[in-house]
Amino acid sequence: MAQKIRVRINTSKPHLEFANAAVAVYEGLKENPAFPNPPVALDVFKTAIDAYISSISSAADGSRKAMVERNKFKEEVAKLMRQLGHWVEARCEQDLGILKSSGFQAASTTRVPQGPLPPPVILKTQNGAVSGQIVLQVTPLPRARTYEVRYATNGGDGKPGPWTLLPYASSRNMSVTGLTPGASYLFQVRVFGKAGLTDWSDAASRFAV
Repeated sequence: MAQKIRVRINTSKPHLEFANAAVAVYEGLKENPAFPNPPVALDVFKTAIDAYISSISSAADGSRKAMVERNKFKEEVAKLMRQLGHWVEARCEQDLGILKSSGFQAASTTRVPQGPLPPPVILKTQNGAVSGQIVLQVTPLPRARTYEVRYATNGGDGKPGPWTLLPYASSRNMSVTGLTPGASYLFQVRVFGKAGLTDWSDAASRFAV
């Protein structure tokens, strides 16, 4: 089933851009035969837009009172835009051309797949509260589900020994225990997200105590 065409109203735009978007809707709906008798009288809509534009100029000097007024007028314009947007959606007959003739823009219906997460970075390694314990902390990744740690002894030639893989952890603060005091270890971490596992992080080294 085809996705329903929706109107896009982006209230996070800078003030002048949002005001220009409102003007475009006013111009698009004015005398548009596809959209007779809008639920908001267009002269009322135009008055609200004019007041908003005037308030933007007044707030340019940084006055707190003027900025409060500007934001109040913006919210009024946004409320009227939402009313008109829902009405345009209902009357456009799912025709993109008709919708755009109103001055509104259509919301994107393309879902952008999430890309793979980057490898984490080990921010900190420190000795734990008990002998043979090292605690790792990695960068936060907002879509991370679980973390995986592996460690190996740090050979004298700089090459790691066999890697030991630990069970998944749910926190970016991870503890490795049972290490040999006085031995140097290398640690790497990777993250499991929606797109799968990341690459391993760069290795961090630490002496166990």
